[in-house]
Amino acid sequence: MKCERCGKEMKFGYPGGDAEKYLAIERKNEVKPEFWAVGLDVTQHCNIADDDKKYIKRIIDVFMYDKNTVTHLCEAAPSYFLEYLYTFVEFTDYMNTIDGDVTDHIDQAYCYSPTDDSYSHCGDIDKLTDFHQKVTGVRASVDDDVEDVREFLFGNRPF
Repeated sequence: MKCERCGKEMKFGYPGGDAEKYLAIERKNEVKPEFWAVGLDVTQHCNIADDDKKYIKRIIDVFMYDKNTVTHLCEAAPSYFLEYLYTFVEFTDYMNTIDGDVTDHIDQAYCYSPTDDSYSHCGDIDKLTDFHQKVTGVRASVDDDVEDVREFLFGNRPF
């Protein structure tokens, strides 16, 4: 059987039968992940109580994604897979005049309804500037578990 890519005779599924050499070349060519965190404004999708509107500037869902991994969802434009991390509320200046009970109420009402993971066009995510930053402080390589990065972001919230 011949390799479709290089045309060499394959033994045991690897060109030339040298599995270790072939796998070393493949590992060398692997792209290392580059994790980013992004916050998407979801205020317009939330059913905010009239009494709470004066306190809430916007509601942000925070996701993480690998900038070096894209998916094409039945279209030419590439998309990032966004993994949900948490939600937070950005308060208005009016919030400075009230006690912590209102803050707790708003957090409970709007921050603890998990959002599903999703896909978003790369161009839409790349142009965001308000809540968008590269994840630093955790080693990101092809050997790292995405769960390690997720755990790091929970403990070191970027926004």
